[in-house]
Amino acid sequence: MNNTLNSFLDLAKEYCKAFSEKGLNVQFKEEKRQEYLEGTKNRYNAYKDTYMSTDVEFLDRHKVAAIMVVQGLKLGIIDSSAAAPENSEGYINIASAKILLLCAIDYLIAQINEIITQKSKLEPLDDFLYPKAWSCDTDYIDVVCRNLYFAQKDYQLNEMELADKFFLLEYICLLCTFNRETAEEYFRILKEY
Repeated sequence: MNNTLNSFLDLAKEYCKAFSEKGLNVQFKEEKRQEYLEGTKNRYNAYKDTYMSTDVEFLDRHKVAAIMVVQGLKLGIIDSSAAAPENSEGYINIASAKILLLCAIDYLIAQINEIITQKSKLEPLDDFLYPKAWSCDTDYIDVVCRNLYFAQKDYQLNEMELADKFFLLEYICLLCTFNRETAEEYFRILKEY
């Protein structure tokens, strides 16, 4: 698990660098790496022991991705406080959530592609397709980030809810990218592994 978590954190660090190069002041908090590793592994085990049946050996990729994001937000592994514009009424800072979500989606795509390339001749995925919001021009990923922001601020972050969103994004992506028969083949392979 350490390899997965360190890869996730290294990717977050790269995203922070890229965001900063585009003028958004975000910082990866390297000094929190070890605390993140320990806390995430503990949360993984607690989640598995609390919510899963005893025959479950490993959590699926959606739950792992959700735990990595939520732990990163709770710990503040990314500092985006300097990214907020001064005196900007109505502004909410979603930079940390966005970076962690992008890392989680990259993780999910890598996991899917590893299974697909090892177990079939199906095409790997390049990226997820995201739903388009009908009521505004906000990108769906930003809608999810905004929901995470308010969950953390107003009540509690919930890995189960985020894991479900990741599953649905994956499902929608496969269904919308490929014809029904091909999508069903992806579903069959991904369900087995």
